[in-house]
Amino acid sequence: MSDQPSRSALDPAQPTSRRRLHLGWWVGGLVIVGVVGGIAYGEHRAWPWLSAPTERLLSGALHRDVSFGQTAGQGQARVRLLGGIRVWADELRIGSPQWSKAPFMVSAEGAYLQLAYHDLWRAYRGRPVLVEQLRARQLTAWLERTADNRASWQFGPPRTSKPDAPSLFDGLHFDVLQLAQGEVHYKDALLALDSRTDVSLSVRDARRAGPVEGDVPEGLRAKTQGSYNRFPLRASLTSGQLAPWLLGGEGRMAWPIDFHLNVGQARLDFTGSVDQLSAEADVLGTFKARGPSLAAMGEPLGVTLPTTGTFDMRGNVRHQGLRTFVVVKGAEIGSSRLRGEFAFDRRERVPMLSGRLGGSRLALADLGPAVGVPTDGQPASSRNEDARVLPDRKFDLPSLAAMNANVLIDIAQMDLGSETLAPLEPLKGHLVLDSSVLTISDLQARTAQGELTGRLALDGTQKTKALWNADLSVNNVVIENWIKALKPEGRPPYLTGRINGRALVKGEGQSTAAILGSLTGPVQVRLRDGTISHLAVEGAGIDVAQLLGVLIKGDESLAVPCARADIKAFNGMLTPELFVLNTTDSSVWVQGAISLKDERMDLQARVAPKDFSVLTLRTPVLVKGPLNDPKVSIKASALLPRVAGAVALGFLNPVAAIVPLIDPGNKDIARQADMACESS
Repeated sequence: MSDQPSRSALDPAQPTSRRRLHLGWWVGGLVIVGVVGGIAYGEHRAWPWLSAPTERLLSGALHRDVSFGQTAGQGQARVRLLGGIRVWADELRIGSPQWSKAPFMVSAEGAYLQLAYHDLWRAYRGRPVLVEQLRARQLTAWLERTADNRASWQFGPPRTSKPDAPSLFDGLHFDVLQLAQGEVHYKDALLALDSRTDVSLSVRDARRAGPVEGDVPEGLRAKTQGSYNRFPLRASLTSGQLAPWLLGGEGRMAWPIDFHLNVGQARLDFTGSVDQLSAEADVLGTFKARGPSLAAMGEPLGVTLPTTGTFDMRGNVRHQGLRTFVVVKGAEIGSSRLRGEFAFDRRERVPMLSGRLGGSRLALADLGPAVGVPTDGQPASSRNEDARVLPDRKFDLPSLAAMNANVLIDIAQMDLGSETLAPLEPLKGHLVLDSSVLTISDLQARTAQGELTGRLALDGTQKTKALWNADLSVNNVVIENWIKALKPEGRPPYLTGRINGRALVKGEGQSTAAILGSLTGPVQVRLRDGTISHLAVEGAGIDVAQLLGVLIKGDESLAVPCARADIKAFNGMLTPELFVLNTTDSSVWVQGAISLKDERMDLQARVAPKDFSVLTLRTPVLVKGPLNDPKVSIKASALLPRVAGAVALGFLNPVAAIVPLIDPGNKDIARQADMACESS
């Protein structure tokens, strides 16, 4: 073994390497200590020099201008970076997207913001932003959605394709959101909504967040005013629990709310739950609604409802996405009492209303305003300044295109609005609204032991005028039970029997008056198994002797073997082609015309006696004048020769004065009337 030292022991490179290694460790340690110390110092000082870089970081991640402090870029903010980004700022402002004209999207005073780094990465990739905490003393927000479905609350890079319909917080979720006082301006072109809301809220996701600092009570309180679909809007909303639609996480959670809404002249009160603020929300609860007319409630919602008197209704509602289901437990419209189950579906280009309408009573007068009939509360001067009878209020034809409908009708009683006429019990039908054409088919109504059937249609496709047609039949209706005035108390009915008939007519115009003023088509009515008051027949024939006899011994009913009316309608003029009533005593026929366009009538009734009579004047009875005030008289020109002859003979011999007033009867004319009545 050699006594010489080894080469490695004498090699000067070895201690040099060790020194370098030790130096590296020292340098690395110092760097780490410096970094840790710097971070600790920065965290202690709240990184005042990182305010601007943090603004740029958040701006890049959100693709929005983000600034801290009362003035953009002043750096009046405190930042913490360990475990995520935490920012305290006198003012935190997030800018609006480039397409927006709003001054900013959100400005929060006395703000605290907490974000996780992985959530920022998700936002950068266009995913919804999860904000762990956002607290503010005061907040002002300008939120908007355009007609092409761009929303200011959607973050990330600009989208080249048309986005899906977002909910209000589709791109933004919170673990904790607390606001002592807020002012939110919201403009939505899709909903035709422009509103300002004063709000205070404090919500947290108990699954991820601990207790919330501050003295703001948990829940949401909001008051809104503005316009919705061009109608004035006022609303208030409260909830004592959290709002899941603000929170991150999977799935949906129901949020109890108490909601009050005034739109136009209608009011809606709702108590229930909602899972998000958007048209696609799942809403479930009970409601009460009231207003001056059903149309006042339906118009802001885009639902075509009839113009009525005041209404008050209650029921249950469920809204799921683009579908709404309503159960109306009770609806009071004037004296009407209705109920129903309905579904309103907006998934198609034209929304569809379907369901069933029922109830114990429907008064025609309560639907009168839909066609221009005034309500009882209107003064007479405003109801009928031109003394016209037929309603002339113009139809809202464009509203027929707002939706389609398929509704079954089953109402226990329909009051026709006159004490003279018996109600329809029940009334059934099938209402269909399709492409601006409104049809009521399978119409079936019972009254006075008989039945009314048929079909009605109103075609509003021309926009400037409606085309109306009707095919109605009356079968075996007991006329004295239907027209109550025919049965005076304590006396025999003026007219009895069963009527059958059919009307196959059409018309056109912008109002009920215009349609009836253009009415065209045949109307046929038959009376069978009938009787008529003897007093009425002799009175119509002005047979004084027999009239006195009837008055002395009492009225009695004459059998009516046949009564028939064949009426031709043309451009609103109703002309009897044949209008005859045959009894065992006389035949009565009616001639003339009724103009629905001018609302005037000019009728005359003639009586052909079948027997000998004295003291008869035998002259036509005239019914003339406007429909609202016709005058009954006799034809003086036919009466004058008989009266003059009776007066002249009276000078010669008083007994001879009755000779001109003797009527031997006219069996030939009566026989012709009988044959015409019985012909097919």
